[in-house]
Amino acid sequence: MAMMRNTGQPMTVGDLMSGDIVAVDGLDPVEAVREILLASGLHALPVLDEGARAIGIVTLADLFNAEDEQQPVSSVMAQPIVTIDVQASLAEAASVMKSEYLHHLIVTEGLETIGILSTFDLLTVFVEPAANRNN
Repeated sequence: MAMMRNTGQPMTVGDLMSGDIVAVDGLDPVEAVREILLASGLHALPVLDEGARAIGIVTLADLFNAEDEQQPVSSVMAQPIVTIDVQASLAEAASVMKSEYLHHLIVTEGLETIGILSTFDLLTVFVEPAANRNN
């Protein structure tokens, strides 16, 4: 069953993704990236190359497993990345996350990284309607 917008159209990845991207460079040190994650309250950040293309994704767990605080984040990031198009259905996103054992997908529009979709984002589809039914 497709989740629907108020307009009757099926919801897409673009409806739920976090679009205010905080990204890091692959050469940024682990210590600095950890501080960004902790200060922002985010769970993952895309790692970009010189052309602003996503080359990896890094989570707090990746950073806490680093051997050296000054090593580049590219040495601990998850790669290759798994992307999903902004117009993809939520069912497709959930299916990719399940089959690849992922909690975050990089959202793209063409070749541009425009957001991140997390399992937390997907859960809002179920939690918010339930909360509204209880009010």
